[in-house]
Amino acid sequence: MLHKTNIPSLPSLMKICEGLDITLAQFFSVADETAKLTADQKKCLALWDQLDERSKELATAYMQALECRQED
Repeated sequence: MLHKTNIPSLPSLMKICEGLDITLAQFFSVADETAKLTADQKKCLALWDQLDERSKELATAYMQALECRQED
């Protein structure tokens, strides 16, 4: 990757992203794509980033239950 003629493989990029604790989408995003989010969405993501893994699982389950409730 040190030479401009080399292109990193997908597994290499995934390892880099894992090390940086970001997704591939975040790695390839341009400028500040969070600017496209509403204030409520930004707040939700900021809170999400502060949660541990178990809390994220619980929050996801809660949101899925809310979504199912709205469908009824």
